[in-house]
Amino acid sequence: QDMEPKHQLGDLLPLTIADRISVQSENMRLSIESVGESRCPLNVQCIQAGKAKVKLSVQKEDMVFFVDLTAKGNCQKTDGSCGDSATVRGYKYTLMTLGPYPGEDGNTAVQQDKYIATVRVEKAD
Repeated sequence: QDMEPKHQLGDLLPLTIADRISVQSENMRLSIESVGESRCPLNVQCIQAGKAKVKLSVQKEDMVFFVDLTAKGNCQKTDGSCGDSATVRGYKYTLMTLGPYPGEDGNTAVQQDKYIATVRVEKAD
């Protein structure tokens, strides 16, 4: 039962729709609820770069709440500059990366269950 990796605040958490990832010290479990994808695919000329909206599901003790984060289109840096952050209920959630990027593997449509959102969670100031 206790096979899942132990994550801490500040770690890069690889979130998916299928699995919840625990931040042990905070009694918190996170997963992707849904992704709304409108990032301009690779090698496609778009008028706008577009964006992807990531809705995280966060379970903390007996509460479940959602955190909305956005990834910029035409941006594949991994330093967090492609994603934004949100502060909800005392924690700051930062979207570092959202992959795969549309068009990366030749498919401009990404299936929901293929997404991995790399998120960092920290205590809010």
